[in-house]
Amino acid sequence: MGTKSSQLWDVPFRKDVHPSVTLISEPDGDSTAALVVAPRGLDAYPKYIVRFSAVYALTCEEEAQSVTDLGEPQQGDYAYIWADSPYTKSYSTLFPDFAFRGGEPQLKHYVVLGGDNFASVVSAAEPSIERADPTPTPNVDPAV
Repeated sequence: MGTKSSQLWDVPFRKDVHPSVTLISEPDGDSTAALVVAPRGLDAYPKYIVRFSAVYALTCEEEAQSVTDLGEPQQGDYAYIWADSPYTKSYSTLFPDFAFRGGEPQLKHYVVLGGDNFASVVSAAEPSIERADPTPTPNVDPAV
């Protein structure tokens, strides 16, 4: 197994305590994933959509009594990269050039510790992050 060290994942919600986290598998086709992160809870904005490609593994589980080992973040971090994850080491041995899923020459294991779920994604590509803000709802006449 790997050790538990982590490295900085510089995202806007890194220090937000117990965000709401949801994982969507293959929203943009094979080997893709997306995390929806609501730092202040489901009913509050902003929210963030983190899109991954070249995905090798993903997990999402209820945070209460979670048994999945996700390393140890730096104190105060709730989103981080598990620097020496055994998952990345295993896939790196199996697919040393990452041609299987595409991507960059190094796998990374991204982790978000939410108040409702713990989510993690092993990917060979840097994710993109979109901020989602509420859009104004047009006034609609209910009689129409």
